[in-house]
Amino acid sequence: MSNFKKAILTTVLFILVLAAFHIPIFACLLENENFHYQDYREREALSGTLDYVVVGSSHAMWAINPKILDEKLGVNSYNLSNEWLNVKSRYTLLEYEIRRNPIKTVIYEVSYDTLRTGDIMGDEYALTRWSTIPERIRFFIHHIKPKDYLNVYQFLFTQGVECAGYVLDGTNSKTIPNPDMYKGYFRRLDYDVTADYAAIYNTDPLEFEVVDASMEYMQKTVDLCKENGIEIILVNVPNSRAMICRRTNLDLYREIYQEFADENDLIFVDFNLLKTKDEVFPDKYAYFNEEHLAGRYANFYTAFMVDTIARIESGEDLSDEFFDSYEAYEMIQDYYPQEKEKAQ
Repeated sequence: MSNFKKAILTTVLFILVLAAFHIPIFACLLENENFHYQDYREREALSGTLDYVVVGSSHAMWAINPKILDEKLGVNSYNLSNEWLNVKSRYTLLEYEIRRNPIKTVIYEVSYDTLRTGDIMGDEYALTRWSTIPERIRFFIHHIKPKDYLNVYQFLFTQGVECAGYVLDGTNSKTIPNPDMYKGYFRRLDYDVTADYAAIYNTDPLEFEVVDASMEYMQKTVDLCKENGIEIILVNVPNSRAMICRRTNLDLYREIYQEFADENDLIFVDFNLLKTKDEVFPDKYAYFNEEHLAGRYANFYTAFMVDTIARIESGEDLSDEFFDSYEAYEMIQDYYPQEKEKAQ
């Protein structure tokens, strides 16, 4: 046998051995819902009944509780959000649920990184949310770029190993209900967010440039909703005072979303600009990190969001209750540079 044929045979055998070792690990992850981002069995059980859906990234997943939505609105809601869920994957998941549910309202979360330049990972989480092998293959082909194959492989392997541990020690979440998980929502415990605000002011500049494909899929999402008679509402959930202090260029993305909402005749509410935000969502108690609401404050925000949207839809003018820009918000903060304020 030639050296070339030996090399080919060795390579094939190596791949087969590797597959024999890895496929069971991947299958353990994909067939067992042991993580908060896995939910296809729950969505299938609710199929045909959902009429109110939330879609967004982790900001929405940890901030909007369907239990509160159901209680206040008398709806059957679901939080379809996911960690790092990009705009194209949001569209794919939402389109799938619209086909099998009588959805009437969609809450679409937007934040400073929703349309930013760069590859925001998150497809690896969404890959685990499909129930059949053909659906997973289809999602992989259309969403995962070749340059990300290694990252996805590492994700599936490490999470698969962890999942196998849950199965072996009897802590499989299929058999042990988790009260912190409910219809896509995952509750997090609060953490004391503290910072030297003056020291971190504007230390994290956002290199902001809209990704054309992301804007295209956000428009496709709006068009899809309107074609199906679904109301879609844009919201930005509260972030900590520390996050706003640290970031720059936040007004740039706010203006883009406001313009998009105006062009499509949509409601857009940026709850970071609520004048009482720092009082009702204090850094010390309301978040589990700088960007995500936690626990009881997520419940409070969900109820507050519903009431605010209802007031807007009734024609009430809430302009006095919100700042018109992040710049205006920051000018009242004690970390805002006084020399800059005097220069304006």
